[in-house]
Amino acid sequence: GDPLTDPTYWEYVSWRSGVYKQYREIMEEEELDGLIYPFSAIPLPTFESGLGVGAISVSEINHIGVPVITLPAGYLDGGQPFAINFIGTDLYTEPDLITMGYAFEQATMLREA
Repeated sequence: GDPLTDPTYWEYVSWRSGVYKQYREIMEEEELDGLIYPFSAIPLPTFESGLGVGAISVSEINHIGVPVITLPAGYLDGGQPFAINFIGTDLYTEPDLITMGYAFEQATMLREA
């Protein structure tokens, strides 16, 4: 059927608008240029383990609708790669994220070819 006639769709749109509004209020109140957040709440499994990726933070950010850039941030004790997300303050803030990400990479030199 048509999603525009589905009440569940409109409930989601209302919820998403509320979450976005809260996010923007916090960003403005705290005068933040962006957020840095771990890509995953748990260590990523190895390919050999056959396990899925698990809990990642990208889906929550996608609900808000703001841009995100993911960068390598080193390795955990077990050798698994660790990544962080730079999260924009608002829609269309990709240039700010690229600037922040580039500065992070230049300062840390964590990326390996």
